[in-house]
Amino acid sequence: MKEISNRMKMGIGSLLLGCLRLTGCASGPRFTAAPAPAPDKALVYVYRKSSFVGSAGYDKLYINGHFVARIYTGGYVPYEVSPGTVSFALNPKAEIIPGDVLVAALSNLDQTKYEKLRIEAEAGKTYYVNLYTQFIGHGMKLVDEAIGAKEIGSLKLSETEKAE
Repeated sequence: MKEISNRMKMGIGSLLLGCLRLTGCASGPRFTAAPAPAPDKALVYVYRKSSFVGSAGYDKLYINGHFVARIYTGGYVPYEVSPGTVSFALNPKAEIIPGDVLVAALSNLDQTKYEKLRIEAEAGKTYYVNLYTQFIGHGMKLVDEAIGAKEIGSLKLSETEKAE
């Protein structure tokens, strides 16, 4: 019986490892600072730290209603904004792994955008917004510049896409 138990453990471990290979991760170049924002703009870095939780999906990021990028775990995107109120919204999506009904059930299958954060941006400043994933749900928070600069250092650039 003990031998079957060990085989089951090894099988489950192999299955999990295989699933990890199929999950989405940012694949662009490693972080490099964007140029300073134009004098009449602010620079916002939106980033998602590497995490197993939520790694089977990505978030479609919208800033002020404009589609910006798909952000996978371990990714970031820089974006210039005009001063004033800046709205951040997400449309979470799952990378469907064959047979993974739970991921499909928890995925946002429609096109609903969920506003997660608003900030007041000032021209010439740089902001860091952490996109985080919990077991169920997504959130965004503005973080201190020193913390954001440290956390983003090991991440990879998310590919930006043309408007949908």
